[in-house]
Amino acid sequence: SPPGPAAGPEGAPAGAPLLAAEVGAFLAQRRLSYGGVAGMSGTLYASEARSIAGLQLRLEAFPAARAGSPALRGAGLLLDYATAIGLKTTAPSGEQRATRFSRLEAGATWRTPPLGALGLVLAPRLSYLAQRLTVRPAIAGLPDADLSGLRLGLDAEARAGARVTLLAGAGWVSWRSARELVEGYFPGGRAWALELTAGLDVTLWGPLSLRVAGAYASTRYGLTADPSGTYAATSAEDRLLSARATVRARY
Repeated sequence: SPPGPAAGPEGAPAGAPLLAAEVGAFLAQRRLSYGGVAGMSGTLYASEARSIAGLQLRLEAFPAARAGSPALRGAGLLLDYATAIGLKTTAPSGEQRATRFSRLEAGATWRTPPLGALGLVLAPRLSYLAQRLTVRPAIAGLPDADLSGLRLGLDAEARAGARVTLLAGAGWVSWRSARELVEGYFPGGRAWALELTAGLDVTLWGPLSLRVAGAYASTRYGLTADPSGTYAATSAEDRLLSARATVRARY
């Protein structure tokens, strides 16, 4: 979710708290599909998970929020973590197998001072992102996801009333490591992702607010042909649709 809205400490620009924390829950759907599929000796399973639920945690720190320099006031660090609870995958045999899903983002951001009558705040950020989905025992033909790379993003927020702030964001991820599918099932390839978010923040009381947002994320793979013929596909897409609701506290 984008960095938090107005009401920084006295002397700091709006939207630049010293510390902000969020805790809540998310609900997501995931779909893995393939393109350019041809005859193969092995089996590649598409996958669809219609209900992934779990916990969402986020921390933001702006150490120089009270500094004299406007350029430093908006500089901050962020940590965002999500993990699924009770997730299961149905194997071709019908057996339910334990499944773990997690997403970790850690990086730096910088918030502009509020611009215009709507108090528009822009916040570019650069971060490290790791996303994993594993099934145990593993299912032959259904690769796990073990991705890590760099994310370049831009978040925005604008006031829509005395207590409501609109949120939006976009990000591009260059997966530097894509184990399992690219580095396991196929001899090589590349992977990247596009992420979009939209939501709102509603002030509840004092430093507390309720934040609700929806997100679309699509990881696309370009796959190198398998000379053995075990697996045959030229591309894949791992799509994740999610919604989250968190309570946010600013100090």
